[in-house]
Amino acid sequence: ADKGINIGSERQTAVSDTVGTLAAGTLLKAGDDVTARKLLAGLQVTNPPNTLTLRFSYTGATPEQSRARAEALANAYLAHRKARTEESIENMAGGYRAQLKPLEEKRDQLEEQAGVGAADDVTSARANIIVSISELSRKISELKALDTTPGYLNKKPVAPTSPTGAGLPLLLGLGGVVGLALGLLLSWVRLVFDPAVRSDRELVRSLGAPLLGTLPRERAAGAGMLAIGRGGSRL
Repeated sequence: ADKGINIGSERQTAVSDTVGTLAAGTLLKAGDDVTARKLLAGLQVTNPPNTLTLRFSYTGATPEQSRARAEALANAYLAHRKARTEESIENMAGGYRAQLKPLEEKRDQLEEQAGVGAADDVTSARANIIVSISELSRKISELKALDTTPGYLNKKPVAPTSPTGAGLPLLLGLGGVVGLALGLLLSWVRLVFDPAVRSDRELVRSLGAPLLGTLPRERAAGAGMLAIGRGGSRL
């Protein structure tokens, strides 16, 4: 039976609104008033590789809240899966019973006709109907005998002792690395696309000609004007 399970589909069912609504109803009875949408927002359901297991984890305001909500959601999923399986079995059994009723009526009619000196075709038809009735009855019995256990919890949910995920030191380190990388990227972009010349070497490289002289800035000038024709100026 496990080979027929589509674990991807089961995972989608576990995070469905139906499961969320069932779990929210259970939590409300325990004093935790939360909507199904908000409840599902903190849920994460994963499937470990090469298994038919679903792992429920929950992010809540407190460790106890996380534990209680994860347990409620897992139990709601199992309850929904059980109800869905039982409904499917009942629908199939109902279809077989619908086929069975006219056959039983026909069998009763033929039994009234059967007796001493009954025609062979009546006897043969009655025998065929009895075989069909037996086959349908067997299928109904097999459906009733099916195990509808939806699954079970491998581990009882426990409250986490510490937050999961990246800690503060790791986040700070990652932030520093990302900031450094962005700074280097912006510096390279400015170097490539900014046409301003920032050194004599850049000017020589850009013009492909030697530099003959420079005009110094006047230190006392607040506006940064170039000093031309004054003492100490160079050409």
